[in-house]
Amino acid sequence: MQVQEGSRHTARSAMLHGRVYEVSRLLNQLFGHLLPHFHTLGLVLPVVSSAEVMLGRADAFALAMVPLVFTFFVSQCVAGQRLENSSEGVGWSAYQGPWLTENSVSRRARLLVIQSTVARPASFGVPGIIVLNHASCQGALRVWFQYLQILLNINGHAH
Repeated sequence: MQVQEGSRHTARSAMLHGRVYEVSRLLNQLFGHLLPHFHTLGLVLPVVSSAEVMLGRADAFALAMVPLVFTFFVSQCVAGQRLENSSEGVGWSAYQGPWLTENSVSRRARLLVIQSTVARPASFGVPGIIVLNHASCQGALRVWFQYLQILLNINGHAH
């Protein structure tokens, strides 16, 4: 969008971003209600399994479940963050465009692109509950490690 191709290039970029946003919205509608069930596997099972490992009651299943948090949950958060970044990148690219050399229609299209990407960037997650991105991943991992610290403290006081 920084190339001086005028309203045709701006409109094409806006249309592509609109399609990406619409696909992310449809994916959230179709699969968003299923994500809590998927995250039971990808987040809750590793937490419980790591507790078993910490308490010394681990079996092969528990050892196999611990790395799922990194391969399943974290990878979804990274994909969600990339989607947000690409959506915001379209707005930033539109902002850095050739404002002074364009006509008013092109500038208006740029403003609409900027407003749409800032107001509602494309995202992946459970609608109304959580957006999967770096912040939510960091929060979930922080809670997980706090839970493990509590287990270690309880296990240390029990002996």
